[in-house]
Amino acid sequence: MADFVLNQVTEEDITPSVDDVALLLRTRTVGPGTTFGGLGADTGPEQVTTFGEHTRPTATEVANVIEAARGSVLGYVRGGLAAIPEAQKDAAKNAIALYAAVLVEVSFFRESVNEELLQLWRDMSNGNVRAVNTAIADILEQQRPTFGSIPMTTGRAPRMQSPVDEAGI
Repeated sequence: MADFVLNQVTEEDITPSVDDVALLLRTRTVGPGTTFGGLGADTGPEQVTTFGEHTRPTATEVANVIEAARGSVLGYVRGGLAAIPEAQKDAAKNAIALYAAVLVEVSFFRESVNEELLQLWRDMSNGNVRAVNTAIADILEQQRPTFGSIPMTTGRAPRMQSPVDEAGI
């Protein structure tokens, strides 16, 4: 695909925080003060609502997972970071947060993974990536050169398939 820049969305704009991912994983923010239930802030005696230095995984580990998820999701976006429209940066950020939650679950809690929840998060993440790719395709279609009112090409170019369209993340 040719290089093109539609906007100036940055990695910072689309990178979820550790807190964003923790919001999806409230039952996994277990701290040392949790003495019953084993489900973090939802049932434990302390309000541990995000990952920190005393949780498993730590905030640093979750930040590393977020970076990995960002790279994976951007690999499914046509044109990469530079192609993400400003209006779709939240969809891209959400896709990354959801995929990071999947990675945390399968990396740190594989013995108790909820497969249905993982599939829901994958489906939601894939839906966000499809929305971003559709917006990119729409913008490119609008920017297609014309000669007066006649498009410079005959017919519409075939839509490129994205791996998310077929198999997903």
